[in-house]
Amino acid sequence: DVAVNIPETKSLPVLEPVQEQPVHVEITAQNTVPQQPKVLLELEALVECDAFQLEAYCFQDKVLVIDATGLTEAEIQLWSNIQAAIPGEYAELSWPFPRLDFRDSRGVQAYVQGFLDAIAIDKKVLCLGKLKFLTHTDCMYLASLSEMLEKPILKKRLWTLMQSS
Repeated sequence: DVAVNIPETKSLPVLEPVQEQPVHVEITAQNTVPQQPKVLLELEALVECDAFQLEAYCFQDKVLVIDATGLTEAEIQLWSNIQAAIPGEYAELSWPFPRLDFRDSRGVQAYVQGFLDAIAIDKKVLCLGKLKFLTHTDCMYLASLSEMLEKPILKKRLWTLMQSS
């Protein structure tokens, strides 16, 4: 017979959960930094902006830009004649912006500026008349279409500028 020694096993003590008392910690903040005055942000008032349409004609090293809103038949004819005089490309911008979430009138200047920046890369911008929301710094203002119709000599200045490089 083979004798097998089996060691005695001792039972491990059973651990009872200890009931801990909750500890309450009170945190008090002390002002070590002086209080800054509260700044009230005043939102810029919405700018009421009527619908408008800018039209541009790009050729050689220039871009002609007009506010085409409410042109008369005579002004439309003159604008067509100007475009027919030199080969180029037509572009237009309409306000309000087609996407509803971008119709905040506070952005209209940026919208117009972005339009001009996109079409007038390395070109001189010639504005025929004043443009309401134009902030382009490199813009040369010329007579409007209606002023050219009243004083035909003003058309000659435009024609001279159009032909120069």
